[in-house]
Amino acid sequence: MKKLLRFFNEVSKLKEAKRRKWLANQIPNPETTASHIFRLAIMAWILGKKKKLSRKRLIKLALVHDLPEVYAFDFTPYDPLLPRNLSKYEKVKPVLEKWPQLYLSQKRKKTKAKWREEYTGMKKLTSYLSPALGKEMMELWLEFKRGLTKEARFVWQLDKLETFLQAMEYWEKYKKINLKVWTRWIKECLDDSLLLEFEGIIESKFLKKKPVSGNSLSSSLNFFVKIGELKTMVRKGWILRGITQGSTVSEDSFLLAVAVWVLGSKKKELDLEKMLKMSLSFELCKVYTKDRTPYENILPKRKVQRDAVLGKWPKFTEEEKEKRFLEDYAAEERALKKLLFGISSGDKMLIINLWDECKRKLSKEGRFVSQVYWLMLFFQAFNYWVLDSAFPILAWWQQMERFIAEPLCKMLLDILADEFEILKFRPTFKKRFSFFFRRVVFENFRKLV
Repeated sequence: MKKLLRFFNEVSKLKEAKRRKWLANQIPNPETTASHIFRLAIMAWILGKKKKLSRKRLIKLALVHDLPEVYAFDFTPYDPLLPRNLSKYEKVKPVLEKWPQLYLSQKRKKTKAKWREEYTGMKKLTSYLSPALGKEMMELWLEFKRGLTKEARFVWQLDKLETFLQAMEYWEKYKKINLKVWTRWIKECLDDSLLLEFEGIIESKFLKKKPVSGNSLSSSLNFFVKIGELKTMVRKGWILRGITQGSTVSEDSFLLAVAVWVLGSKKKELDLEKMLKMSLSFELCKVYTKDRTPYENILPKRKVQRDAVLGKWPKFTEEEKEKRFLEDYAAEERALKKLLFGISSGDKMLIINLWDECKRKLSKEGRFVSQVYWLMLFFQAFNYWVLDSAFPILAWWQQMERFIAEPLCKMLLDILADEFEILKFRPTFKKRFSFFFRRVVFENFRKLV
């Protein structure tokens, strides 16, 4: 079980991995690899239905395709022309102004280096999983890289298309993207008829400013653009606790989906495909409701008083709990219906039903995903506490010990509890020891003088 926590800790690093292609283009606070994977997984699910492909396999391929970047270098089409250090923009800008022209020897060298680093990274990452699950993830990744199935080839092209969509969004916002290069690149990547049509709709929306109406793909594009807002939505709970560069809703949804896959694979009686879709759709409503916390409407204005309240998990009467739940439920349901307006009625009803099952814990799958959701949020909070002992982790313990009851999640929580007991005095001890050391040295030095 400790290896599982190590796996989650390693994968969560993708929440902080800013994508290199956007850094090269000087995009402020660009998306992370985790955010990219999150939207790609949803696009694979929704668009894959139109191709009558296995949605479960598509989602898994999307989730696994960039996992090696935990350890591997994030290559771009311009490497090796780009310097690895992108801080010197005067050397980067000329390279980005035209299509990358590489010698055959450069292409081969880059391909070998990319394969070596990613394969080694994937092998290391899967070593923290059970042999069966590690083998499954490795085989899916190899399937994606080699394009061995229809699903793998579809996700490979969709991966490029999601990146192209993000490029258009950044171009519209910052005007820093070279349109000629990007439009040429995406056309060389695609041969699937559906994705070629979808790429044309993206160009119509962003470049020609002529959105296609009455088209299901156009409605899907509007949906994908809206959920892209979750890439920049830092959780309010982290902001309230002074973590301004905290994880976003999309990044946490990515980790939730991976955790549901890993932990859900041990629950043979549960429908894993259903849970994967549930984990991806559970927080989509926050596009409109924004991220909320249990502290809504109860935090004092003065910082000292606010910190005191945040140091404990809020307690409400049963009547207050029910009232707050019903208010949140109604607001989230309205938000989902607004977000899903225009997409196919089948997808709309499925997403709403999945959200409802998880929100109200109406099924075994809903209850399991809900437990994993809170465990992963706590895991993130625990990591913030490890970095900064001032983070109010005790408030989380107060809730988690009462809330998490699912045996597998409880086991992981107990391991974290052991880690907490080992680490809880370490940051304080370091600070006190440092202060004590400086004081003793200073006083002895003064006596000597």
